[in-house]
Amino acid sequence: MTSALPAMILAAGRGERMRPLTAVRAKPALPVLGVPLVARILRHLAGQGVTDFSVNAWHAPESIGEACARAGLRPESVVRFPETELMGTGGALAAPAARLGTAPQFLLHNGDTLLAAPVAALLGAAATASLGALLVRKGRDTRYNPVRVATGRFLGLGMARSGTESEATYLGVALLARAVLDRVPQDRPSELFRDILLPSIADGGTLAVVPYDGPWVEFTSPARYRAHCCSLALAGGAATGGLIGGDAAVTRTGPPRGARFVLADGASVDPGAMLDGGVVFEAGARAGRGASITGSVLLEGAEAAAGSLLWQTVVMPGTRVPPGAAFRDGVVLGGGDDAAGGLRCVPFADLEGP
Repeated sequence: MTSALPAMILAAGRGERMRPLTAVRAKPALPVLGVPLVARILRHLAGQGVTDFSVNAWHAPESIGEACARAGLRPESVVRFPETELMGTGGALAAPAARLGTAPQFLLHNGDTLLAAPVAALLGAAATASLGALLVRKGRDTRYNPVRVATGRFLGLGMARSGTESEATYLGVALLARAVLDRVPQDRPSELFRDILLPSIADGGTLAVVPYDGPWVEFTSPARYRAHCCSLALAGGAATGGLIGGDAAVTRTGPPRGARFVLADGASVDPGAMLDGGVVFEAGARAGRGASITGSVLLEGAEAAAGSLLWQTVVMPGTRVPPGAAFRDGVVLGGGDDAAGGLRCVPFADLEGP
């Protein structure tokens, strides 16, 4: 490990695919088993030797600042770079370039991705290539444009062109050489691959790839947010199940129902509540006696009152699900004192982007 390794966390974006969860906060500020997503990333990287962090922000930038503070790192080690215009994955490097360029290399990490980034392996691979190294998963994920690789090198984007090439998926983590910063346009938005890495390779640069087959969690929709959080709870809320940045306190209930649930600060569950699968209660959320909850996430201050039923839902912050109300397969928002008191459940299917 180098004596100093700065990192850039890409936390700017519109948050449109995650609405309504991101109506008033950025996606990396969403809680994941009691800790904001970006705070978990910061904690993990700090434990891997990263010393200084730059974090960009656009939508709800104040939420990014609050979430970063939850990481518990030295305040001066985390510097935010709010954007007045979305600068893209390449242009985001312009504002913090002086900070990132204090070492021979810097780490780049997407702010909506949970994985145990193998920093040491990336450093080792980057030492063999002039531009650095990308973290990839072997094979093609149909949600993303594949990358072409051969003999441990990144060749380009798209499908394999010959029998000597194979396809992989870029996981949103890279260890890049300081010289890459010289390619970043200073006055306009740009993209990391199109405008920086591919032209650098065309000029003779080389970029290594590091295969990664460990847990990889990416939050791309409300449905996936629910599924990932509940799966992390079921897996025990620990790094072995894919959770980085500190274990979560998981409570287990025995048969006949059998559940694992997470209680963040100030959350509570009545002993008479019926839980099944993985259930997450974020800060101040609560469940009353007789509430039946399966595979759901109750965000900060949400309440499932006695006799309510939730099945694979996300309940928005401060929303009260009254006695007798029943919702499934969607995001619950609104509130009231009776089953028709302004509550609605937006189906996950209606929230899926193209």
